[in-house]
Amino acid sequence: MTYRADIDGLRAIAVLVVVIFHLEVVQFAGGYIGVDVFFVISGYLITSIIKAKYDDGAFSFADFYFRRIRRLFPPLIATVAVTVIAAGFLLTPYDMIAFGRSAVAALFSLSNFVFYAEAGYWDSASELKPLLHTWSLGVEEQFYLFWPALTVAMLAMAGRISLLLSLSILVSVGAAACVWYSYIDLSAAFYLFPFRIFQFAAGALVLPLSALIAAREGGANRTLLGGLGSLGLLLIGLSVFLLGEHTPFPGWYVLVPTLGSVLVLLAGATVRSDWRLGQLLLESRVSQWVGRASYSMYLVHWPIISLYRYATGVELSALEQVSLGLATLGATCVLHYGVERRFYQRIVSVDSDQGKKATASGGFAIKTLILSGIVAIFPLTAWMGDGWSARYPALSLSPEAIELGKKDRYAAYKRACFVHSGPDHPACRSQAEVKVLIIGNSHVPDVFNFLHGAFAVDENIGLIVFGDVNLCKNLERVDGRFVSTSPTCQERLNALFDGGVVSSIDVIVYGANRPYRSNKQNLLAIVKAVKAENPRAKLLTYGGYINTVVPCARLVNETRTTDSCAMPENVEYFANQPEQQPLYDDFALVEDGYIDRVAMLCKNRVLQTCLTRTEDGSPMFYDRHHLSRPFAEMTGRMYLNKHPDFLYDLVK
Repeated sequence: MTYRADIDGLRAIAVLVVVIFHLEVVQFAGGYIGVDVFFVISGYLITSIIKAKYDDGAFSFADFYFRRIRRLFPPLIATVAVTVIAAGFLLTPYDMIAFGRSAVAALFSLSNFVFYAEAGYWDSASELKPLLHTWSLGVEEQFYLFWPALTVAMLAMAGRISLLLSLSILVSVGAAACVWYSYIDLSAAFYLFPFRIFQFAAGALVLPLSALIAAREGGANRTLLGGLGSLGLLLIGLSVFLLGEHTPFPGWYVLVPTLGSVLVLLAGATVRSDWRLGQLLLESRVSQWVGRASYSMYLVHWPIISLYRYATGVELSALEQVSLGLATLGATCVLHYGVERRFYQRIVSVDSDQGKKATASGGFAIKTLILSGIVAIFPLTAWMGDGWSARYPALSLSPEAIELGKKDRYAAYKRACFVHSGPDHPACRSQAEVKVLIIGNSHVPDVFNFLHGAFAVDENIGLIVFGDVNLCKNLERVDGRFVSTSPTCQERLNALFDGGVVSSIDVIVYGANRPYRSNKQNLLAIVKAVKAENPRAKLLTYGGYINTVVPCARLVNETRTTDSCAMPENVEYFANQPEQQPLYDDFALVEDGYIDRVAMLCKNRVLQTCLTRTEDGSPMFYDRHHLSRPFAEMTGRMYLNKHPDFLYDLVK
């Protein structure tokens, strides 16, 4: 196909907004949409290549896949190999296990599945996963595997069903599926290929659209098409600057950068020579170079930023942002000129030697895949082993101990009485004098373990768990009822409000990491609704405690003491002034008591004096703020000793 400089310019925009976003420049909070731009570009280019060769009778599946391997794998293998070496010096054994898994997945085009299984894109550990960005390469590589056969089938049926119609249907259905599933499982819609296929198809749709415009009698309205291209750039820009971390992406929002990318490609395909804004932004020398090196830049930028963040554990200053940007540029040059351009040629003519070239490409592809497998052996040993623990001969907490500690947090919680368990559940004390509803976010197990430690043997206290409201996708109130697109959450809501549970509640214990933060509106609404239906129910808030900058288990292994988890330089948040949080006054209107853990566990509310372990040495938490079961239960007993009748006094 004919080279188009504007596409390299669009690539440059896509990769730069991603890099700047990952450098934490706040104005580029929506820079992650650069990946969506790449998907649309790939759909257009790959379909163009397949169609051109198909029309010439020269398309070969083997040749297509051989060329994709030559294009993608050498830089990827080099990046993963160097990142594995760097990770071996920096990552603790526990983190090395997870990294090893992601490295193996990256080499076999499965990263998106691994990161989907681990967590959402915005989880607290995402910034410390050096190969997180390879999820998009997994999606692209799955597209390359699937798309050629579908394209050939659409081209073969072109006499009966036009390519324009086929792609239009695929875009419409795919976009609807992506938006619909975003309400069910946002992470799946983000990471998994079936919910991204419409973006590739949207890029492919530019081909028949541009052909249709070119075939119009009298020509196209060039001013209008140039205006559409400018609108496309505007849509991409608005996505970058107006979307952000809290945008439920993809959802409906994904349509904005997707449409913007399509319009830019369409303008470039039809009126490129007359589109002045496009030439200015997309075809400058800088844009062209960045676009040509965009794959290498995308590969190297995140391991550099992530590993630096891992080593320092701090937010990036302006100087660090600039320095990491320059480091990314330098690494890009090394990978682009040393690896990518060494193996990949953009334009290869189709001639009588094609059979020889395909054979040579096949041999190279086999060698590349073998090399990929060899490189994968090293992170595989970390993943399937102990994270190369020999690097740390005096570990305070082994990877096994950390994993067991995290799992143990749920040991008693899993056997609890939940709102939908029914009165016959063994843990439901139907005859208890005081019924306690436990509600909150991911800290609900901490609240349960705290109360369980205090009242496990008190048959007059019945603990009923609602669970994590964060799992209630798209929670809203409709006609006085709470509804969620999550079936399990809806079951809990129905049991609470329609199943008679709400009328039996004596005390609501609400717990969250920062209970009065502005993002707790849904929890406040549910608590208010429970109290409105049952005015005698008392609200007791389980206060916050400590958030560390990096996981406490890592600090323990680095310093050999849990005391480091309460040192100011290692703490991101300390709950010694809850009244400064935005929703403090709103909760105060309905609150009947506050469990002040800081007052109980920290002498004079001073951070360095806070209790950080149990009597037998179990740390207060293994991650950054979720309590271990022994620590939560111990603090529950401590609180009960100081306030022996705190629940009974509430309901008198």
